[in-house]
Amino acid sequence: MNEDGFAIMLFTIFFMSIATSPIVNFLYRRTKRFLPSQHRVLQDLKPDAELRILTCIHEVQTVAGITALLEISHASRRSPICVFALQLMQLKKHTTALLIVHDSSRASSKSVSKVGGQIDQLIAAFNNLEHQSPNISVQLLTAISPYGTMHEDVCSLAEEKQVTLIILPFHKRQTIHNNMEEMNPAYKDVNNNILANAPSTVGILVDRGFGTLLPTKKDEGISRSCRIAMIFIGGPDDREALTYALRMARHPKVSLTVLRFILDESRAIAGSTQNDDEDFSVIMGAEAEKQADDLLVNEFRHKVQNDGSVVYIEEMSSNGAETVKIIATLDQDFDLYVVGRGLGFFSPLKGGLDEWSDCPELGSIGDLLLTSDFSSTASIFVVQQHAWLNPGSSTQGNSIL
Repeated sequence: MNEDGFAIMLFTIFFMSIATSPIVNFLYRRTKRFLPSQHRVLQDLKPDAELRILTCIHEVQTVAGITALLEISHASRRSPICVFALQLMQLKKHTTALLIVHDSSRASSKSVSKVGGQIDQLIAAFNNLEHQSPNISVQLLTAISPYGTMHEDVCSLAEEKQVTLIILPFHKRQTIHNNMEEMNPAYKDVNNNILANAPSTVGILVDRGFGTLLPTKKDEGISRSCRIAMIFIGGPDDREALTYALRMARHPKVSLTVLRFILDESRAIAGSTQNDDEDFSVIMGAEAEKQADDLLVNEFRHKVQNDGSVVYIEEMSSNGAETVKIIATLDQDFDLYVVGRGLGFFSPLKGGLDEWSDCPELGSIGDLLLTSDFSSTASIFVVQQHAWLNPGSSTQGNSIL
């Protein structure tokens, strides 16, 4: 072989060595994104099945709200809860991303040196949760990766552990003056990427004192100590949110109020200024969703008909403005609002609300509840069904927990 041929061979080997790894990684990520092994939603979970939840933690201050939410999620012998508590940390140096599994009984000095001192606080918090709720088991992990690919670690772990629900902390926290301040702009991007790629249902928790209120709230002669309101507009996300709200309502210290909005079709049609085939097809498409809504709501009402801790209310509305007025008349003494994000679901009941939404990841109703016109102390849990089943899918099963 002459020198030119030898040089070409070396160059070819060198080029293939450099190009192969990123190409394989790219194809592997695309395969994982578009071919998940299973679509997991809360509605399909059997009553005697284990509920697997992946919680994401950026800062230790968000742990109290997450553990409080887990505590009222009604873990039982029949349906225990397995929690994978994932601490997310930014990879700042040019090193390999890490996934560390922690021993819940003790933190090794090696792992502590890698993930910082707050791991001891996380271990203590989740050990206390297991002690308070014996039917909850927790595995604590830490993922260290760049913010740009952090959602891949979360989604891969959710897929590997066959998680049904991913709980994310909102990227803003409440100040002592009841204002919302941003913790880190990167947290919002991570949340949005997880919402777009998650292989399961995702819930975003806006914690406005929920973690500190729940353990100290006094019953004062009342058998229930945590008041939850679920606002039901319709669509896949709201059905998923109602399913989770029902599970929480089975906790002995939870009371649930479900407010369902029914479209006043006569006034909605009379007030409409548009009349074309596209709008008509949208309304007809929403009819299939309404049938799925009715099926699930009727099953829900049947299950809670003898439960005095659950209140079901129906209100008529013809547009978004009326919906806002009705929500504003709700009792403001709720500890937690549970709502669906409403991804890809159009309804005249929330018409116009999306146009001024500041936080689209919360949906129009979740964003509305976050404004200063409503309670500044009630926390919000926004639920999005599996991204591949949204928008507009009503073909999945409607079994309720």
